[in-house]
Amino acid sequence: MTVRSRLNLKHTAASLGVIGAMLAMDAAPALAQLTVEEITVTTRKRSENIQDIPLVIKAFSAEQLERKGLNSIEDIARLTSGVTVEQGTFPQDVRVTIRGLAPSRGRPNVALLLDGVDVSSESVQSAGGSLLINSRLFDLERVEIVKGPQSALYGRSAFAGAINYVTKKPTNEWEGKVSINGGQRGQADASVGIYGPIVEDKFLIGVNASVWNFDGFYDNEVTGADVGDSDGYGLAFSSIWNASEDVSFTSRLEYTDDHLGQSAFAFIGQNTTRPVPVGAYPTIPFSGNGVISPSVLSAGVFAGKVPDASDLPGITISEDPITGKEFRGSEREIFRVAGTLDWDLGFGTFTSSTHYAKADVSQASENHRQGSFESQVAGTLFRVASETKLFSEEIRLQSNDDESLRWMIGGLYWDEDVNQDSNNIACTNNQLFPGAPALNCGLFFRLVGDQDPNKWVRDTKHLSAFAMVEFDVTDELTVHVEGRYTDEEQFISGPSGPRIVDAFGLAGPPTSVPASSPSIPATGEDSFFTPRVSVEYSANEDMLFYGSVAKGAKPGGISTVGAGASGFNPDLFGFDRETMWVYEVGTKTTWADGKVIINAAAYYEDFSGKQTSSQILLDNGLVGTLTVNASSAEVKGLEFDAAWAPVDGMNLSLGYSYIDATYGDFKTNSSGIGTITAVGNCTPVTIGTRLSCEVDRTGNRLEDVAKHSLNLGMSYEQALTDDVNWLIETDVQYSSNRYDTSDNILEMQGYWMADLRIGLTSDSWSIVAFADNLFNDDTVKQAFNTTDFNSLNVAFFPPPFTFILENAGQAQLPNKRQLGVRTTFNF
Repeated sequence: MTVRSRLNLKHTAASLGVIGAMLAMDAAPALAQLTVEEITVTTRKRSENIQDIPLVIKAFSAEQLERKGLNSIEDIARLTSGVTVEQGTFPQDVRVTIRGLAPSRGRPNVALLLDGVDVSSESVQSAGGSLLINSRLFDLERVEIVKGPQSALYGRSAFAGAINYVTKKPTNEWEGKVSINGGQRGQADASVGIYGPIVEDKFLIGVNASVWNFDGFYDNEVTGADVGDSDGYGLAFSSIWNASEDVSFTSRLEYTDDHLGQSAFAFIGQNTTRPVPVGAYPTIPFSGNGVISPSVLSAGVFAGKVPDASDLPGITISEDPITGKEFRGSEREIFRVAGTLDWDLGFGTFTSSTHYAKADVSQASENHRQGSFESQVAGTLFRVASETKLFSEEIRLQSNDDESLRWMIGGLYWDEDVNQDSNNIACTNNQLFPGAPALNCGLFFRLVGDQDPNKWVRDTKHLSAFAMVEFDVTDELTVHVEGRYTDEEQFISGPSGPRIVDAFGLAGPPTSVPASSPSIPATGEDSFFTPRVSVEYSANEDMLFYGSVAKGAKPGGISTVGAGASGFNPDLFGFDRETMWVYEVGTKTTWADGKVIINAAAYYEDFSGKQTSSQILLDNGLVGTLTVNASSAEVKGLEFDAAWAPVDGMNLSLGYSYIDATYGDFKTNSSGIGTITAVGNCTPVTIGTRLSCEVDRTGNRLEDVAKHSLNLGMSYEQALTDDVNWLIETDVQYSSNRYDTSDNILEMQGYWMADLRIGLTSDSWSIVAFADNLFNDDTVKQAFNTTDFNSLNVAFFPPPFTFILENAGQAQLPNKRQLGVRTTFNF
């Protein structure tokens, strides 16, 4: 057993020991045992007990969100088995994976919703899809995570599931809350909310304001500045106007302004070489009829398990060569206004939901992370400013819930316009000429500065119609059918060429101050139908069995990710639709008079054309990234959730997910030595006039999928005085290993983590001390291989002429242990 394994077992045993000690304690015999708390959600656009819904759903209440300190999508995913989150180029561009479905490329797989409104977006030039929602919302009533395709109910983006943020609504009782939290490393946040009636039963309002700051866990060794820092503030106004007994209007006005510093990525380099497959060499010596020159025997890469953070080098991100200071990361302003009209027609309810959001975002970072550009001859500067506008209108008519036949029909119009000014620039100078002057990138980046930017435009128009019918065949048996027809059009325009500082002409004509490029327009459209059918059997009021068949679809399109090295080429970056059929059976049960809840589900996901990323050798010799469709993939999974209230004041919970996710027939073409050596095989194929390799990843595990994930929770609360209770809570998480890409060469190790909270509560206040990452686990949770431009080289002889660009690893250093105090005051 390794030292690491012993430490993991020690930490886990200690955490479980806390739970065991609480179980061994005698509860006061005079206190009646309580049931597990009932949770009401609006997953199916109506209020229901979570145990009555034939779907796998995880919900966090406002109290849990506040007490556990869950203020990001990453926090939500960490406490939900079978869900992982990775960052894109920037910290707000997150990629959510549910049930093994990683959004490697193309549209995000998981819908992000605010009060049921789809605000999912898709980044331009980087992966991710959470730009239009500030996950650190400050007046939440609940967060719901729904697993499995939900296109009919949640619209255009719910391919693998949905995360719905439900904001707090005012009531007829005046109430207020103040929260003040503080912790290590400059963590400080405060919020205040006031809710109540202006005219009782007629006009209710809510006002909320919040401010936050965090200095980050790490420092940049180049500049000494904080990394992973954040700060911001937000304001929200909500209202409910009951115009009559039958008509009500709910509205929300929201503004947030936040800053997210650069993520704490460290360059970890190469740790091995991988041989060039024999199939990539010419079959006849010196003929040049091959993909790779025989003089190139291998390529460098990071392969195997990523070490713990304590064994990795520090963070060496360049200063901004234009300002001379730390890159600012992301600056974001989001303005939002939304309104929902509900009209009770007697036989049912008509609902109209209108939403408008505008986000202004400026982003500045660098992706090389190998020290100052003043001493680097290669690197990429990422600097963009984007304006995103989203308007959506959903209307629906649904029957009352107390009939044996229930139905819903509706339609959605969704229109997003993105305009981006890009001053991205790559630098490749004198790698091939060791004796040449040291023309480093910083000088050229300053020369280019913020000259005329390249222009990106993306306009997405979505129209869909949906319907649902649910019929109680008997008192025990219910059949549920739903579906959505989608029609979507996109207009995309991007620069025709790359912006590359190439003083020696390695990738084309020599240029030191590259100019902006004219734009190339492209259009695309797709339409499809996504049905879902389920059968529910209620053996009694405490036992539900269900089975379902559902189709998910992600439309085809044209990717804007990876176009920096080649310019926008619609022919190169187009991809087809991804489809998936999901078959699921499950049960939801309640036992021991409500003291025990046990839920389980098994599912099978059958992919066709799964969207993923691949590399291609471009005409200028550089490596580009494009979206391709794998022929097939399949996922088999099991999920188990349980809750137990053994004694008054105690709640125990368990969530477990098993995911077996593999590619079926997955073959793509590549001429890049990095991809060819990473995959480890090559079958020569001719594409146009060029020879390439068909590489085969069949049987590989899907990227960013943990086969096993586990969440354990315990809370225990008892009276200290007549007015004050004491509280102890812990959460324990486990995740098995994951791979960063479908190549399956860089492995992120499994880990255990534990959080602990101890505090005092009363009806009007609470004070809770917390220790997040109690045992200071430093396992790297996100890492990837990326092109190492410092490895740029060429092989002239024997032919074929070969550009050599190797890979190197980068790792996001994990959050350290964080100690602090959370306080709330109710009035």
